[in-house]
Amino acid sequence: MDTDGVVDALDEFTEGFKAVRSPSWHAFVLVAHMHAFTLQETMPTYPIASKSPIFRKFRKSLFEFVTRLISSSAELGSLYASDLIPILQAWIVPLSGSQIRSFRHTATVIALYLETALCQVAATVDKELQVLTRQKEGERNRKAGRSKARESELDVKAKEVNTRRAALKEHLKDIFNA
Repeated sequence: MDTDGVVDALDEFTEGFKAVRSPSWHAFVLVAHMHAFTLQETMPTYPIASKSPIFRKFRKSLFEFVTRLISSSAELGSLYASDLIPILQAWIVPLSGSQIRSFRHTATVIALYLETALCQVAATVDKELQVLTRQKEGERNRKAGRSKARESELDVKAKEVNTRRAALKEHLKDIFNA
């Protein structure tokens, strides 16, 4: 939640990752296991680009996780009322500029998944706004049985949907421009 320490935390991750990949670590692994592994075999795996059967479904699962996170938070209203997107952005943007290619690539993939999920939510909100607009027009066109209360209720809903739409537009713009 503390976005002020993001860069420092990412520097620590980077240094830790570099330490794991260093030749001295390779020598330690060789001695510890008493096997002749190559440096490539001792490096940490990179699940997004890995061809390993273990990680075959990882990319799809990551996409599904990000999509469900965004759609669930939109349904609950926390996407609009919380700092979820700014916090995610505070981590993803510095990661996308990392010295380590796997960090950069992973952050970019997550940012694209996040954009896609936000676009899906925005499309749903746009459809909801279209339905409300048609309902308002239908209510106005009624001659008999026209309800002012119903019209004002639809106006309130339309304003709320427009607020959500504006928030999504801002989130999309922020992530795209970052």
